[in-house]
Amino acid sequence: MYNISDEDVKHFGLSRGEHFNGWYRGMGFKITHYPRKSSIDPYENDGWCFYLFFHKEAFSDKNVWMRISRNVKKYYKSPLSNIEWHHGMTWCERHPKYIEGGCDFQHLWDERHGSYDLHGVMHEVRRAIDSVFEIFPDFKVQCHWDHSFWKPEEGLIMNGRFTSEKNGAGKEYYEKHRKEVSTV
Repeated sequence: MYNISDEDVKHFGLSRGEHFNGWYRGMGFKITHYPRKSSIDPYENDGWCFYLFFHKEAFSDKNVWMRISRNVKKYYKSPLSNIEWHHGMTWCERHPKYIEGGCDFQHLWDERHGSYDLHGVMHEVRRAIDSVFEIFPDFKVQCHWDHSFWKPEEGLIMNGRFTSEKNGAGKEYYEKHRKEVSTV
């Protein structure tokens, strides 16, 4: 089994469990890791996947949300398929309050790459989330205090989580916590 150190978990702002949950640029994500099925086959790699969470309120253009929600089963037709997923989107599921999209690292060409680790997967997560903001320039992020949705410039991001100005992320808050505040 892959040994993920407590230092790595802390460094990436994740919490332990079957899945590793985190935030980047105010957007939530989940990483799933499962060990190879056997130690007999030296070419069989550990399995990795990551998922991003999309809420209707995050999209200013309701037509975009309609196209996303209509194409959950045919996710390759969804606007979400344009995100910079690791070798393309391979998962989409509707939940009562959001749509979850994701990808995996178990493609034939991944096997030639060798084993991935948390650092490599986090790089791919960040690349995907960065592309969300390029593809959907009016994308809103969720305030972790009251779960309302805001433009990123209407608050601050600390440790990957967004806090709106309404919920205290004004100039005084920034000055008090400026060493902790990230620019992304």
